[in-house]
Amino acid sequence: MEFKRKTVWEMLTWLEEEGYSQKIRDVFEENEVDGHAFLLLEEKELEILVKPIGARLKLREKQAQLKTQPSKDDREHQPTMVANSSACGETLDDFTVTVDDTSCDEDVQQFHSDYKQVNNVFQLVYNLFRVLLVRNIFCSLSEMM
Repeated sequence: MEFKRKTVWEMLTWLEEEGYSQKIRDVFEENEVDGHAFLLLEEKELEILVKPIGARLKLREKQAQLKTQPSKDDREHQPTMVANSSACGETLDDFTVTVDDTSCDEDVQQFHSDYKQVNNVFQLVYNLFRVLLVRNIFCSLSEMM
């Protein structure tokens, strides 16, 4: 799960797993700090929420790490795209893209939706090109006669 999608309750569990005191967890709960809010906290806000400087510095370090590195889950669940063409790409009809990852259904569904829209545009452009090509050939042939 992406860290910024953590709920307040998941943040409380995370804080406990990281060894933060009940007092700090209570402050996060009272202020409804979820994963997204945690990543947005500025130094002033963190100073107001967390009084002990040691805990605050550790939270700031964790926040910086989370902002710069994708989580293990994010890296493991990246969709893999494979492009295949049964006719060496000779026609757009033969070109397909397959996504191989069932663990990120929302991303896959969004990708498929976007792919269908892009594919429809390519089909339209391809068909238009074919019509124009046939028209040009027809016009060239009629000029020769």
